[in-house]
Amino acid sequence: MTTSAHPRLPKMIDARAGWILPIAILVVAIYFTTVDETFEARVSWTALAASVACMLCMAAVGYRLISMVTMTAAVHMITYPIAAVLNALLETPAVRPDLWSTTDLAMIGCAVGCASLAGGAVLMQRGRSEKRFLEISPGTGMVSVSANLVLWSLLIPSILIRVMIGGYEDRFAEDSLTLIEQTGHFQNILSYVTRVSQIGMYLQLFRYMQSRCQKDLLIFFAMTTSFMLAFLPTGSRTAAFGFVPWMFLFYVAVERNRWKALILLVTLVISFSFLSIIVELYRTSDQRYASVGERFSKIGQIAADDVSAEEATRLRILASRLADYVSAGRIINYSPQIIPFRGIEHLDELWAMFVPKLIFPERPTLGLSEVISIEAYGVHKGSEGGGSSPTMVIGDLYSRWGWTGIVIGMAILGAILSGLDRLCLRKLDVQSVILYALYVQTIPAFTFSLASGIIVVLTRELLVCWIISKILTVLVMRTSSTPITSTDTWQKMAGGPAVS
Repeated sequence: MTTSAHPRLPKMIDARAGWILPIAILVVAIYFTTVDETFEARVSWTALAASVACMLCMAAVGYRLISMVTMTAAVHMITYPIAAVLNALLETPAVRPDLWSTTDLAMIGCAVGCASLAGGAVLMQRGRSEKRFLEISPGTGMVSVSANLVLWSLLIPSILIRVMIGGYEDRFAEDSLTLIEQTGHFQNILSYVTRVSQIGMYLQLFRYMQSRCQKDLLIFFAMTTSFMLAFLPTGSRTAAFGFVPWMFLFYVAVERNRWKALILLVTLVISFSFLSIIVELYRTSDQRYASVGERFSKIGQIAADDVSAEEATRLRILASRLADYVSAGRIINYSPQIIPFRGIEHLDELWAMFVPKLIFPERPTLGLSEVISIEAYGVHKGSEGGGSSPTMVIGDLYSRWGWTGIVIGMAILGAILSGLDRLCLRKLDVQSVILYALYVQTIPAFTFSLASGIIVVLTRELLVCWIISKILTVLVMRTSSTPITSTDTWQKMAGGPAVS
């Protein structure tokens, strides 16, 4: 049976509403211009240019939410123009004064980089139709709850590995870089085990979207809540709830009931901001020798205090947390006048990504030497523990080859991501859900990582995720049932009556 035999489903929600953000930033820019706040006005106008460039990236791929280009642009939007404007609106910016002074340079870097990203995506898609993405594949079955729970249960070895290598302590360690170096041979294993356990949650959510059964939904929320609570004491946003935005973005993109999707999206933005503030405050407390119970008690206390906190305090914490652009601004300001362009420095270490550190512990930890060298710019010192400001791909490309590096590097990245959209996200079936669950958490690397890290994500990580998705698809499909071949099931996927 072909797709055309089924009733036409309503269109998916897309990212066009994101243009509200550049409009809001325009209002802020006009305000600062009229009140003669010169630097804040310059920051706002350059942030406006950056936000427009981010939206052009989304436009280049038809505003599809489930697109690697769109998701990369969204992360840039949050950590560059939105973060900059939030800081400008504060009475005193939440970032250090010396880093705030180069915010406009970071915004220009983001504008140039994202415009180049959009250009690369457009070139890759030229002459190709982009109408058929995430098509629901006829014959796709619902994976059984038991199979989803088996995958999710890998949460247990994931916790045990993290405890064994000190993963519950590294956010509070005095020397976090040394701890990373010592435990590096376990990090990749931990990452894959954790992501495979998350596949169970993704497939359970996909099952609910097929069945619309409240029992399936309750099981999904129980799995998700347990996962978050298990890793919340680590103080790591990525471990505890870094998967949440991508999981619910998947739901919002596929959900044909626009009101449900919109309500969930607003709820996600509010709750994720709230959690980010709580974890940021939690990480500043010393929990190195605290028990799990004491850590949960501290988190509860912080959450209670945050509810009664002033809005200005919350906004300041959020603005500080989002302002990862500061490294890029400093690097653009310092290069090459103070620190010469780095060229291909440390890229000769890329061979290390093909050698498991568990087998060859002496091999260098990929990217660690670059983190140390980036400290020369005076933005952060990761060896002092706690959080740090990432270099950002725009900052790394500029530190190597200047504006030429940003333009060419980001254009190549846009073309590659657009191509991966076509290869990996064309159909909505079990394998595409599994591959999305495995690979989507590498998306932030296209904003925060160094060039070497991005090369690893686009080669080794993609290959490993594809192989795992193939194997797991074969295994879980043995338990599948109720293939999507009936009008009734398609109506359920639509969230209501099918559109004739």
